[in-house]
Amino acid sequence: ASRRPVLDYLWSRRAVTVPAAVVWLLVAGWLAAPSLGHLGRPDAVRYSPVAIAAIPEGCRVVNTYDVGGYLLLLRPDVLDSIDSRNDLFGAERVLAGEELVAARGDLVAGLSGAGCALLPLDSPLAARLATDPGWREAARDPVQLLFVRA
Repeated sequence: ASRRPVLDYLWSRRAVTVPAAVVWLLVAGWLAAPSLGHLGRPDAVRYSPVAIAAIPEGCRVVNTYDVGGYLLLLRPDVLDSIDSRNDLFGAERVLAGEELVAARGDLVAGLSGAGCALLPLDSPLAARLATDPGWREAARDPVQLLFVRA
């Protein structure tokens, strides 16, 4: 790209390339702006450590795909049901986890072996576990609920 003919060509197109580059930088800055408030930290709107800290040590946790990696980061002592390593779990298991959180299918089989459930406040499974006598709410934060087997 440093050869003279290439430089001459790029210079001749500056009327188009300079405004395009400026627009691209403005759009990139506009898209990045919401993340600048929590740069280097998880987004507090999506992730909260409060309920995660309340998980009993060694508990097998049913969780959502989105929070699984954060859960592993904060609590390596617990076993999460799924995280963002979809290449490890495969599409079928990711979809099965989403179906479970949506409270569709066989909930007893989906929750078998789990001692805890870390779920978004508005998830259908959280609504079902809130009325299930086999589960009790152990913690709540602005983002999620923690249920533990009773």
